[in-house]
Amino acid sequence: MMAQVVASGTAAGQGLPAGTYAKTGTAQYGTGKNLKTDAWLIGFRGGIAFAVLVSDSAGNGGPVDGPIAARFLTSLGGG
Repeated sequence: MMAQVVASGTAAGQGLPAGTYAKTGTAQYGTGKNLKTDAWLIGFRGGIAFAVLVSDSAGNGGPVDGPIAARFLTSLGGG
């Protein structure tokens, strides 16, 4: 299922290298009409596990955190 998140799900098209498995999510919190949102992405590629969290985010986990994780994984080489 985590492969599908990257291939065609909520983290698709965010530049994550081939062989990356991930899960995205959001958490809304606060009171009133305009709740704050934290966006997150967790996953692994080979022997590397990663987690990205953006507090008080303007969006959801895939589009917000995916490019951050992609830059990290790409910086390690091999992708």
